[in-house]
Amino acid sequence: MERKNACITGYGPEFPDALTALPYFQMPTRKEIAGVNSWFPPYIFYKTVKGGREITATCCGRRDVIRPAPERTQPPKLWALMRARHNDAAICPFCGRPGTVKCAGRTRDSFRSPDYTPVVFLREDNGGVMALAAWAMKRYLPGAEQLGPEFHIVGAYRFAPGRVDVTEYYWGRETHLTIQGDYRPSKQRVREPFRDGYGCVFSYPSYRVIGLDVIKKSVFRYCGYERFKGDDRPGHSYLMGFLGACCFYPRDVEMLLKSGGCDLVCDLVVRGCKNADVYKWGETDAKKAFGLSGQEMRAFAAEKYDLRVLKIYKRLRRDGYRHSFALARKIRETVSGGIKDVWDFIRRCRTIGQEPDRVVRWLSKDPPCAQYSIPRSQRYKLWKDYINFCEELGYDLTDETVALPKDFMRRHDEAAAAVAEKHRIEMEKRKLEKERGYAESLEKRALKYDFAMDGLFIRVARTHGEVVAEGNALKHCVGGYAARHIEGKTTILFLREAEHPDQPLVTVEMDGDQLRQAHGYRNDVGGASPLVTYKAFFDAWRDWLKRGSPRKEDGTPKLRKKKGRYAA
Repeated sequence: MERKNACITGYGPEFPDALTALPYFQMPTRKEIAGVNSWFPPYIFYKTVKGGREITATCCGRRDVIRPAPERTQPPKLWALMRARHNDAAICPFCGRPGTVKCAGRTRDSFRSPDYTPVVFLREDNGGVMALAAWAMKRYLPGAEQLGPEFHIVGAYRFAPGRVDVTEYYWGRETHLTIQGDYRPSKQRVREPFRDGYGCVFSYPSYRVIGLDVIKKSVFRYCGYERFKGDDRPGHSYLMGFLGACCFYPRDVEMLLKSGGCDLVCDLVVRGCKNADVYKWGETDAKKAFGLSGQEMRAFAAEKYDLRVLKIYKRLRRDGYRHSFALARKIRETVSGGIKDVWDFIRRCRTIGQEPDRVVRWLSKDPPCAQYSIPRSQRYKLWKDYINFCEELGYDLTDETVALPKDFMRRHDEAAAAVAEKHRIEMEKRKLEKERGYAESLEKRALKYDFAMDGLFIRVARTHGEVVAEGNALKHCVGGYAARHIEGKTTILFLREAEHPDQPLVTVEMDGDQLRQAHGYRNDVGGASPLVTYKAFFDAWRDWLKRGSPRKEDGTPKLRKKKGRYAA
């Protein structure tokens, strides 16, 4: 798939050369391009010229000058167009299609941005299918209104039995992918050409397809694309993925769509999931593919080939429980959640030693919840919470009277209250342990930092409230450090005068032996720093800390000797 040019012009005096990006791809016909053009909003641009109006119609690609004439000699639609103003509704004088009138001189810049629509052209290729995906674009520039669309190629595909060739053009880069042999969409997947998003998270906008009848002439004509619905949006969203699946599993796709197993095909095409636990792709015999007997296949058909019901049925059969498709459907209706919720339900049945059908029958009875008007869809959630409570409280769930009580709501409420009380006691215990740890930490820090000398002393803040009160008294922000101080992430100390031990003087923050900051009233704005005012005290204190905070037998700080005696 050699690429030389990725842009094709629509209407014009003549078509350019054939698609040089894909030499084997047949050029879109004028009829096809006209069909694409009809998807865009129709505009009728006018410009006043000498002797009349120059009309440019984007709906049919024609341009001509219309001369004024007496009203009685002109058709009413043409006379209405001659009198129309900007943004009025009118009829195209060339093709008769309704459109919006636009004055070329009044068209604003915001309107001049191009319109885009995604389109895929299909062509036959020796029994296979070729596809070209492109963004159709139209610009509306005053004086140079684009009559026909341009096509910017984003992807090219070749579908043949057992092989898919893909070429993508994104962000100026060209990538090639060939898939053949075993189709494993989790590793190599036929992706849609139009994507929004980044990384591995994409959304796929729907696109229009030209040449859909080509599929009916190809080897994929029996696959039944008309029965496939990837989603409920109009248009086509997963045609490329569907054709890719048909290249490798045409008989499976045909059989599943005809028999009602569309979910398996949708999972393969849309989500890239093969559901190998319930279906064996490539198996010619339907019974072997599903791993079911003839009787089981008839029961499965009665359930309208519900894929989730089949998964539940196989899980019950594998785990050795009593199983039937009717029971699997009841479990699905009772759990009313995703498949992971169903597996959780089966796990809980194993925990309490009960058969799933016994639990389903118990949950389906009215007495456990009837007096509380609880809908059936909510009963399993309440029972699951109850089982969780019992496990946390250490109850014997193998006792049926505990796991499936008759007075269910009362037992549920009692268990919930017991768990709440247990949590409260544990929280109180953790709180006391944390407070005990804080007290021990404060005691250790007091031994390290508490110091007195020359009528001054410094001590560690003892409580959260002390730190807050200190900040309020000295008008600074130390109150915001209270929690971090109690938790030991930092240390807040108070400098006081011995004669006025309760009067705030200076607040100090320490990180180990490093002094972070020391501030007095209003952070000492306009005054000297406390480290200067009380320099002798802070020097002696920091020297004492550096020596490991030594103390005498009575607990007072041990200072260095000066001139044959202690300084204090």
